[in-house]
Amino acid sequence: GTGLIRADNTGTLALRAVNSFTGNVQLAGGTIIFTNDNNLGAAANQINFNTGALQTSIGLTNGRPINLHSAGGSHHWVNGTTTGWTGRCTLGTAGPEAEWP
Repeated sequence: GTGLIRADNTGTLALRAVNSFTGNVQLAGGTIIFTNDNNLGAAANQINFNTGALQTSIGLTNGRPINLHSAGGSHHWVNGTTTGWTGRCTLGTAGPEAEWP
């Protein structure tokens, strides 16, 4: 369906199934745990960090756009895994301060 996934406050949301939603992933506190790239919905969904964390226990390459807002955020790798982010990353507050592909 359409819509977004949003993590708020200090809780943990575990995404373990294949998801096909066409909206963005928003982190506004808390943690989203995923075990496969397709847990994060459609491949074009962007990930917006405004605090909060993504956590994964798998190695993967991900081409999703990432937006790091003023409050930041983090990505936690478990068991020595790595994730390659190949999508566009935007840093900024109200508008982008720096971008790189």
